[in-house]
Amino acid sequence: NDYDAHDANLIRWLRARDLNLAKAEEMLRKSLQ
Repeated sequence: NDYDAHDANLIRWLRARDLNLAKAEEMLRKSLQ
């Protein structure tokens, strides 16, 4: 399911940044460039 995969990626980015939303967002935006 694409929605589950999307959620799993968001959780992975949050965990990678110790649940710091600002850092996770920055990491996500850089990965999309």
